[in-house]
Amino acid sequence: MFFLKATNSFLATGENIRRPASCDGKLVYEGEFGIVIGKTYANVSEVDVAAKFLAVLASYSCISDITAVELLQAEATFDQWTRGQSFVTLGVFGPVMASGLAPNGLVVGTVLNGYERQNYPVSEIIIWPHRIASLLSRDKTLDPGDVVCCNTSIGVGSLKELKNTIDTTIEGIGILINVFDNGGMCGTDD
Repeated sequence: MFFLKATNSFLATGENIRRPASCDGKLVYEGEFGIVIGKTYANVSEVDVAAKFLAVLASYSCISDITAVELLQAEATFDQWTRGQSFVTLGVFGPVMASGLAPNGLVVGTVLNGYERQNYPVSEIIIWPHRIASLLSRDKTLDPGDVVCCNTSIGVGSLKELKNTIDTTIEGIGILINVFDNGGMCGTDD
C-alpha cells in the first residue's frame, strides 16, 4: 500500500509532536528506514534501481511515522490513510541524511519512554527499498528531495502517556528524538 504524506507534516529531531486538533483518538508510532531521492527518475526497473541505488537514492534517514489510526476508517466509504498520516508534526524525519551506507546491513531501533519497542534489520523489511523505489517510479516521477518511508516491523505501539519520548535509531545515521505531548494540540497555536 502506498500513500502520500503532506510535506508540511515533516518535523525535525528535537521538535515536539503535537496531537491534531481534530483527532482525540489513538495515535501510534513506528520507526522506519527512510530513503531520500537524489535525482529525478521515472519508470525505473527494480534491477536498474538496485544497480544504481547509491546514485538514485542520495541518502538515508530515520523516520518516526506517527498515525492517527482512528481516522483511517472514519468514513465507511473509503480508508483515509493520507489524512491519518499527514497532519502537521506527524512525519518525523532526521536527524541527518546519511550517504554511502549499505541498507541491507542497517538495523532500525525504536525506544518509547526508555523501553525498546522495535529492533529489526532493514534486510527484513517486507518490501525491499529497491522494489519500493521501482514501484513508485512506475506511477510517479520521483524528484530530488522526495522521501520514501519503507514500512516497518513488529513493535508498533500507541502513544498513551501524557508525554512520550520516541527515539528512532539507525546505526550510521543517528538517533531521531522527539517528544509527543498528548496535551499539546496541533493547530491551536499556529
